[in-house]
Amino acid sequence: MVRTTWAEVDAIGFCIPADQKIGPGDRFIAKELAGIKKTPKIAIITKTDLVNGKQLAEQLIAVDQLGQELGISWAEIIPVSATANKQVGLLADLLIPLMPEGPALYPEGDLTDEPEQVMVAELIREAALEGVRDELPHSIAVVVEEMLPARTAPPTSPSSTSTPTSSSSAPARRASSSAPRASG
Repeated sequence: MVRTTWAEVDAIGFCIPADQKIGPGDRFIAKELAGIKKTPKIAIITKTDLVNGKQLAEQLIAVDQLGQELGISWAEIIPVSATANKQVGLLADLLIPLMPEGPALYPEGDLTDEPEQVMVAELIREAALEGVRDELPHSIAVVVEEMLPARTAPPTSPSSTSTPTSSSSAPARRASSSAPRASG
């Protein structure tokens, strides 16, 4: 099934960590990739922030030699560090031309087929996990049971001196934006 999938994709990214020697598992996958002739393959050397220049150069040479041994013609060999954000944009720039634009999956203006509740739940889940690195919970789930439309204050003009009031005894809540404003 994996070989069938590889034959149907537009490009293959073969990731090798910069801080580890090429191992038997890497060689196995590379041998499998060597059998796929038409699909462009990019060797991606990851975690470059964990090694010095000499170690990185050695890994780049090792990946190039691996390709030569197995008959893989790498479209590119690119070192990247996601943590340090080094060459991530370049990698994207190299991958995009290899992937033809496909048909639209959603109607014009829609970004996803997920309902708003699912998207909001995922944002809350991400916020709960943010900053947790040492001890990740086994699982965390968020379910949005109800979403109400935001209450908006009645429109007021700048010359108006009245303040919107609430009929309930609870304090009024207002949303604010921290977006920068243009000055003129």
